[in-house]
Amino acid sequence: MVWTIGKRLYTAAGALLAVLLVTAGVSLYALSNVNDEVKTITTKTAVALKVAGRIQYLVADLRAGTRMIIILAARKDTKAIEVEAKLNESEIKELSSLAEQLETLTNLDEIKRLAIEAGDSMDQWYAQSLKVRELADRFDFEAAATLNSEAKPLAARQFSRARRHHRCLSRRAQ
Repeated sequence: MVWTIGKRLYTAAGALLAVLLVTAGVSLYALSNVNDEVKTITTKTAVALKVAGRIQYLVADLRAGTRMIIILAARKDTKAIEVEAKLNESEIKELSSLAEQLETLTNLDEIKRLAIEAGDSMDQWYAQSLKVRELADRFDFEAAATLNSEAKPLAARQFSRARRHHRCLSRRAQ
């Protein structure tokens, strides 16, 4: 077969077109994968990051609220103790709800395990904070402060878990 210039040009143009079509197909496939990943990040990971941040805030706020109850006990301010205790109760309910929500938002085993552990340690910490409240209601400032100090490792562990939730989710989003 004789390869004339016309045949060579048509063959080269056809080969170039075939390479272009293959490249376009691979690009569209890769783009659809990126699109799926962006949907996952925006619908699950971003929401989970927001929830983890809120959990971190609530843990810090609950710790501060318990300290405030102790201060109010020293001042013998019953009304303010009641207000602070109600605020703590609403925050602990929100925290439990958020921990469950975080567990369902992610498919990462590490985050699910941390969410379960967070719920368990928050229950333990909350039981201690109720005892602090009982002591505060009796204006037993010293005993309430001592009990709060004993509960500090539970709260610190919970705060650490909340930070790990946030870090794990941040790494996943990158």
